[in-house]
Amino acid sequence: MLVEEHPHSSKYNLWNRFESDLTDLLRVNPEHSLGRKYAAVELGQPVPPIHLPMPPAVVPLWAIRQVELLGA
Repeated sequence: MLVEEHPHSSKYNLWNRFESDLTDLLRVNPEHSLGRKYAAVELGQPVPPIHLPMPPAVVPLWAIRQVELLGA
């Protein structure tokens, strides 16, 4: 329900509930990965860094990333 209309206004109770739940989650567990991603998109907080594996010297970087995407 939050995705289609983007009700980022405090006059909507659903938005107030979402925002308070998310801030409570990050207060208790600031390293919660999904919570940090939601906070980056919806609350404008910094985007968490992405850690990608480094390939061996003989394997191109694009090949390793393609295999990672196929595995997901």
